[in-house]
Amino acid sequence: MNSNIQTALEALEAERSELQQQLTWIDARIADFRAVAPPPAPQRSRARRVARRSNGNGANGREIIVAYLADHPGSTAGAVAAGTGLRRNSVSTLMTKLSGEGVLVKQTRGYAVA
Repeated sequence: MNSNIQTALEALEAERSELQQQLTWIDARIADFRAVAPPPAPQRSRARRVARRSNGNGANGREIIVAYLADHPGSTAGAVAAGTGLRRNSVSTLMTKLSGEGVLVKQTRGYAVA
């Protein structure tokens, strides 16, 4: 029984040694890559990311949605998002709020300006 255990331990030790060599090789490749990889781009400020979603004249999401629905009554949140470049989930939330405020009217499909 001891010889079987000893044989298994020797096999595991050999495998450990081989894996250690492979890890050393991988670590060297990672170091080589990091030496030549460009640094990551700095994160844009949140204000700049949000500004990209506006229509360029400083209008906020509510104004953009109301203006879009004035030209496209019956549009869904997905259609408004696609037409304005705003995020669909934000459009949906704002349209629900505007409907509650009486600015928009919910139709069978989509919304229209009240």
